[in-house]
Amino acid sequence: MIDTDVRDTVGLVWEKGTTIMTSDVIDPLFEESEHQVEVALALYRLVYPDWDNIESIDGWPKAGVEVSAYLMQKFITFDRKHHGHKLYGDVRDRGVMPGGLWLSKGFSTIGTEHLLPWEVERAPAVYKKEPA
Repeated sequence: MIDTDVRDTVGLVWEKGTTIMTSDVIDPLFEESEHQVEVALALYRLVYPDWDNIESIDGWPKAGVEVSAYLMQKFITFDRKHHGHKLYGDVRDRGVMPGGLWLSKGFSTIGTEHLLPWEVERAPAVYKKEPA
């Protein structure tokens, strides 16, 4: 159960460079997307509202324990639904490992003890010299 005070801050980027992501914010991204990369990009845009002005990110954002587990399960389910005919291990096509994109490009779970369960902390970003 998520504290109602925390729900009031969902999607806001706090001064310390973190944001709260809950199922209320996450689920529509999966429902409205056709491919896993669309969901991943939308999640990064939530963490970095100035995404279009970023050249690169040093590392990965860090995710609290609950949001991390929730996102991993959502990506696995999404891949099974949208790419079931190409799942890794299928002798016909070794194209998709369920949750594989998020496993390699998603948020980190290392050093997240200081985060709230549904909190995501930004990694340092390098900004473009000319804004988009």
